[in-house]
Amino acid sequence: MVQRKIRERANFSSRTRKHNFSFSGFVKCGRCGTAVVGEIHKGKYIYYHCSQSRGKCKEPYIREEAFAKILGKPLKKLVFDKEIIDWMIAALKESHKDEKRHHKEAVEGLRKQRDRILLRLEKMYEDKLDGVISKDFYLLKRAQYEEERDRIDYHLSQHSNANLNYLDTGVDLLELAKRAYSLYLQQDPAEQRKLLNLVYSNCIFKNGKIKVEYRKPFNILALTRKEIQQIKDTSKEKIPESPLMLLGRDLNPQPSG
Repeated sequence: MVQRKIRERANFSSRTRKHNFSFSGFVKCGRCGTAVVGEIHKGKYIYYHCSQSRGKCKEPYIREEAFAKILGKPLKKLVFDKEIIDWMIAALKESHKDEKRHHKEAVEGLRKQRDRILLRLEKMYEDKLDGVISKDFYLLKRAQYEEERDRIDYHLSQHSNANLNYLDTGVDLLELAKRAYSLYLQQDPAEQRKLLNLVYSNCIFKNGKIKVEYRKPFNILALTRKEIQQIKDTSKEKIPESPLMLLGRDLNPQPSG
C-alpha cells in the first residue's frame, strides 16, 4: 500500500514537471479578470484559456504557438530605426562625460572645503592653548566646524556611492530594445516568458488581442519611439540633442551640495 502511494505520487510529480505551461498565470483574461492558464489537448497540444474561476467565460481557447506570437507583438514597439538608436547612444555617452566631470569637480571642491575646516580646527585649538580665545568660544566654534565637516563627509559619501554605470545600462537596454522582437522569435516558450517578464508588467488578453503595460524603463523607450516618430513625421524641427530633453525628466539626479 505504501509503495503504491509512493509510485502514484512519483507519477503525479512527473506529469506535473512534464506539462510546464510557460505562459500560465502571466496574462489576465480581459473578459472576467482571471488568469489565463495552459492545458494539454490530445496528449501533446498546448492550449491557453481563461481559468473560469469566476464562472463560465466566452473567451475562446488558443494554441500556444498562436498565443506566443500575439504576446510578442508589443515588443515591436521597442524596435527603433538605426538613426534613433545611434542618436540615443551618442547622447548617453555625451551625458556620461558630463556626469563624470560633474562628480570629479564636486569631489575636489568638497575635499578642499574639508581641508580648510581641519586647518581652522587645528589653528583654533592652538589659539585656545595660547589663551587667544576662551574655552567656551573654542567649544562653540569647534561644534560648528565639526558639524560642517560632517555635512561635507556626507556629501562626499553620496558622490562616492553615486551610480556612474548608467551608461552601460542605458546602452544595453537600447540594444535589447532594438533586438527584443527578433530575440523573442528565436526562443522557446520558457525563454520567451523570461523576456516578457523583463519587459512587460500587466497583460490583458481579449478577443485575440493583447494589451500590455511596459515595465520601467521599457515604458520610456516605447513612448520615446512614438514621440520621436511624431517629431520626424510631422515637424520640421530638429530632433532634440539629448534623449533626456525628449523624455522631460532627469535620469541622473545629482547629489546635493
